[in-house]
Amino acid sequence: MRAFPGYKQFVNGGNAESHGLETQISGRFRDWEGRLSYTYQSGRLSETSGSPANVPSHMVKLNVSAPLWTDRVFAGLELQYVSRRATVGGSHADGYVVTNLTVFSRRWLPGLELTGGVYNLFDEHYSDPASPPLLPDVIPQDGRSLRMKLTYEF
Repeated sequence: MRAFPGYKQFVNGGNAESHGLETQISGRFRDWEGRLSYTYQSGRLSETSGSPANVPSHMVKLNVSAPLWTDRVFAGLELQYVSRRATVGGSHADGYVVTNLTVFSRRWLPGLELTGGVYNLFDEHYSDPASPPLLPDVIPQDGRSLRMKLTYEF
């Protein structure tokens, strides 16, 4: 590998093997909608017996949306679970559950849509594994945050 001063380059190294399963169920009842998904994955690097970095064994997502005001304003609740993950430095990032709450409009006014959400509603403290050569080994993620979006189509 040839390097130029001031530039970093990531290169694939070795072989990896992964097996897994992903499943999802979704449904609708009147104006209510729901979706539940589960992912299992198992991976290993051929050179080591350990797990590759940033590969959770389990992920679960639950989404539910329901009308708040006729067929125009809805609320959505999302839960995301990600299991513990190995880091490049040999430690791990703990598993976590994050909850997001969103209120959004559909056909509120012609061409106008409004969305507002509270992400990481319960202010879960969690970290994601970093890519080398970043230090520290894990990167803390945002706490509770508020996002608003206004869209107008004409």
